[in-house]
Amino acid sequence: MTQAKRLAVIGTVTLFLGLVALFPARIAYRWMAPIELSLAGISGTIWRGAAAEGQVAGVYMRNLTWQFKPLSLFIGKLAVAMQLDVAGGSVDTKVAIGFGGILTLSDFDGNAPIRSLGQVMQIAGMDGRVNAQFSKLQFSNGIPIAADGVVHIINLFIGQLAPTSIGDFEAKFSTTNDGIIASVDDTAGILDLEAVTFRLTSDRLYSLIGMVAPNSTTPSTVVEQLSFLGSPNDLGQREFRFEGEL
Repeated sequence: MTQAKRLAVIGTVTLFLGLVALFPARIAYRWMAPIELSLAGISGTIWRGAAAEGQVAGVYMRNLTWQFKPLSLFIGKLAVAMQLDVAGGSVDTKVAIGFGGILTLSDFDGNAPIRSLGQVMQIAGMDGRVNAQFSKLQFSNGIPIAADGVVHIINLFIGQLAPTSIGDFEAKFSTTNDGIIASVDDTAGILDLEAVTFRLTSDRLYSLIGMVAPNSTTPSTVVEQLSFLGSPNDLGQREFRFEGEL
C-alpha cells in the first residue's frame, strides 16, 4: 500500500469514528432501541450520553449515563459503561451486546428496595433491600444463561408469611454446563435454612429446594404456617420446594 493510500484509509477511519462519536443519542434511540426500553430526556451522543429517566421490564430508572467502549468492537461486541439510579438505589455496570443478541453485564454492582423492582419480583407484599455484585450476568432472549456473583437480601419481608422482617439472606450464583446454580443461606432472622439450592436449567426450568426450621425467634404464627410443609425430620426441619418454568 502506497503512502497516499495509507493516509486515505487512516483519514476514512478517522472520519467514520468522528461521525459515530458525534451521532446524536436521541436519533440512535429512535432507530435502535428495543420496544421494552423507554427513555426520555435524552442528550449527548451514542459515544457519551445521558437520559433523564426511563423504564425497562417494569423498573423505573433515572439519571442514566453511558460511555461507549470502542475497543469492544475488536472482539465482536458493542459495549458501554453505564450508571443509573432506581428508586432508592443505583446500578453501575458494563453492558455488552454480542453477535446473536447475547446481552452481557459485567462488573455489575447494584442495590435497590425490592418494591422498586416492579415486574421483576412477582410476589405480592414482598419487600426488603437487594444488594448484588456479579462479575458476569448473561441473557439470551431475556432469559438468564450465566450468572457469577452474590446477592444479599436485607430485612426480607413477605406479608403472606409474617408481619415483620423474616431476616437477611445470601445467595451465591455460579454458571454450570446445564445452567445456573445458587446456594442460599440465612445470615440472620427468624428461620433457619439448610441445603437450600436454586437452579435454572438451560431449558428454562427453575427450582428452589431446601430445608427450613423455626428457631427461638420464630413467631408462633410462622411456626403454624410451616406445619403446612409436612412433618419435620428429627432435626425439626421441613422440606420446601418451588418449581416452574420461565
